[in-house]
Amino acid sequence: MPRTKERLALDSARRMLHHGAYSRVVNLLGPLHDAEVANFLAHVPLDDRRRVVRALQPAKLQRVLAVMPSDALAETLADLDDKTLTRLLSGMPRAQAAGVLRSFPDSTRETVLQAMDEASSGAFGELLAYRQGSVGAIMRPDPFALDEELKVSEATDTLRRIQGEVPLYAYVVDERRHLVGVLSFRQLLIASPERRLREIMTPDPISIRPEEPQEEAAALISRYDFVALPVVDEEHRLLGVVAVDDIVDMLQERATDELYKLAGLGTGDRVFAPVLRSVRMRFPWLAVNLATAFLAAAVVALFRTTIEKAAILAAFMTIVAGQGGNAATQTLTVVIRSLAVGELTLSEGLRAVAKESVTNLLLGLGIGVLTGMMAIPYHPSVVFCLVLMTAMIVNMLVAGLSGAAIPLLLRALRIDPALASGVIVTTFTDCCGFGTFLGLATMLLRYLG
Repeated sequence: MPRTKERLALDSARRMLHHGAYSRVVNLLGPLHDAEVANFLAHVPLDDRRRVVRALQPAKLQRVLAVMPSDALAETLADLDDKTLTRLLSGMPRAQAAGVLRSFPDSTRETVLQAMDEASSGAFGELLAYRQGSVGAIMRPDPFALDEELKVSEATDTLRRIQGEVPLYAYVVDERRHLVGVLSFRQLLIASPERRLREIMTPDPISIRPEEPQEEAAALISRYDFVALPVVDEEHRLLGVVAVDDIVDMLQERATDELYKLAGLGTGDRVFAPVLRSVRMRFPWLAVNLATAFLAAAVVALFRTTIEKAAILAAFMTIVAGQGGNAATQTLTVVIRSLAVGELTLSEGLRAVAKESVTNLLLGLGIGVLTGMMAIPYHPSVVFCLVLMTAMIVNMLVAGLSGAAIPLLLRALRIDPALASGVIVTTFTDCCGFGTFLGLATMLLRYLG
C-alpha cells in the first residue's frame, strides 16, 4: 500500500478510536503492514490498544505482536487470561515470546509453560534461563544448519524444501553439531553440485557465546558487516543465531531506555500512559533534583553578603553554572553512549577522563574569553571579566572531569550510569560554578567597582 494511503488509514483509525468504533479500526488496520499496525498500537492509549487487540484476527494479531516493542507488548497482554496468552505466545517467534514472558510474574510464567506441549515448554525454558540483556535472550534458536558432508546438490534441495522464513546464511556443522563453517547462498549457487560443503565453506566463522552482552553482538555485526551472527556454547555447538534486525530492535529499545533514564523517566511513561502512572514515575526523580537544587542554593546562600554588595553577580552566576551543565551533558552523552555500545571499557577509563578533561579545558578557555568580552557592556570592569572568565574555565574543566569519571565509577559499582549520572554531575557543576564565581568575586570584591 502506498505511504499516502497508509497515513490516511492510520489517521482515520485514530479518529475512529475517539468514537470507540473498534470494529472500524480493525477494518482500517487489516490491509496495513504488520509493523505499521504494531507501531500504531504502541502509541495509542492502553485501553484502546487492548480493545483493538481483542478484535484483531488471530493470525494478524500474532504477526503484529511479533514486531511490537517489548514494553508496549507486555502491558498490552497483561490483562489476558492464561489460556489466551498461551495460545498467542505459542504462535509468536520463540525469542520474542520468551522476552514477553520475562515481564510477567513467576506464577503466570509457570502457568503458561505448563499449558504448552513438552517440546515448546522446554525450548522456552532454555531461553528464559538466559539473563536479560544477554545474547541468549534475543537469539533465534534452532538455526538452519547443514552437515559438512552434504553435497552442494543435496544442500540446495534442502533449501528448496524450507517452509517459512528463509535463512540468512547456511551454517555448516559436523556430526556433533559443532559449528565448522558458514556458506552464503552465492557460494552454493556457483559451486559444482558434486562438491562437499566442507570444501567450499568459509571455515571458522566469527561466533559469540549466549552469555555475552548484547552490545558485544552489536559490535561484531557492525564491525564485520554481518547480516547474522551464530551463537555457540562452550563446546562450540551451534545454539542459535542473532540477526541484524534483532540487534536493531535491541539498540532502538536500549537508546529509548537510555534517553528516558537520562531524563529520570521509566520506559513505561508514554504520552498516553495513565496520569497516576506518569506521576508515580516522575515524582521520585523530581524530588531528588529538588534536593540537589537546595544544595546548590546553600552554596549561593554562603555568599549572600557579596551578592548584596554587587547585585550584578546574581545575573552572571547562572551563566557559569548553566554552561557547566551543558558541557557536562555533552560529556555524559559521549561517555554513556560509548559504554553502552562497548567502545569504552573500564580499563580505558583514565584515558577517557583525561581526554574529556583536556577537551573541556580548551572549550572553557574559548567560552570563558567569549563570556568575558560579552560581559563588558554590563560591567566594564577588567577584574569582573577576569573573575567571570576564570570561573567559566574552572567549571568547564569540572564538567569534563566529572562527566567522564562519574559514569565510569557508577559502571564499576554496577550502577546504571544513565540513571544516576545526570543528577550527580549537575550537582557538581552547579555547586562548583556558583562557588568558584562567587568565591573569586568575594576575594576581589573591592576591585569590582
